[in-house]
Amino acid sequence: MRKVIDLVPRLLTRPRGGVRSRDGVTALAMHVTAPRTSIVLALVVIAACIACTRGSDRSAPEGGGGAVTPDDDSACAPDRVGLAAARPVPMWRPPEGCTRANHAGQTFPVRSEEELRAQYTCPDGVPVAIDFSRDQLVLADGMLSPAQVGTDLYDDGTTITFVSRQRTNCPDDPRPMPTPFTVAFLLPAGAERVYAAASCTVRRGCP
Repeated sequence: MRKVIDLVPRLLTRPRGGVRSRDGVTALAMHVTAPRTSIVLALVVIAACIACTRGSDRSAPEGGGGAVTPDDDSACAPDRVGLAAARPVPMWRPPEGCTRANHAGQTFPVRSEEELRAQYTCPDGVPVAIDFSRDQLVLADGMLSPAQVGTDLYDDGTTITFVSRQRTNCPDDPRPMPTPFTVAFLLPAGAERVYAAASCTVRRGCP
């Protein structure tokens, strides 16, 4: 585009003669009118190049590379994993500043604030925001596989199913290492559940 635009002055201004100065140096005339056909041709070239540039900008995403197809996680819908009658389990996030150092590698309930503070270290005065007279917290420790991108939880009243979202690979993907993680969720106080596992595939849109 820049090269084409640089040609425009040549089309619009074409010297037709010179002016002799007193010292014998010939200077080109600075104000020369181009033929009308040259002006029209220059405008057509500029318009065509602008259209081409805009078209190429729409076809490529920012940052370069080819077009990217959105991820397809339809296979992880509850009815697709046999859990249409189950409801999503409400997740719990620790208050800001609270950290958990130990990783027990198992699933267990937390039924009081004392038990919770034994699992999490929080700054002084930070409330845990759980009403243990109504709810209990369940901590499920696990290991995130290299292809896992998340976990969904569903409760059918007797069984809580952990649905592991597994991604498909794209060319030149790095090889992530397994990572320990904790899923924390709330159940009614005193509720008993058994646990099951399922998985689904998230088809990634690769560049």
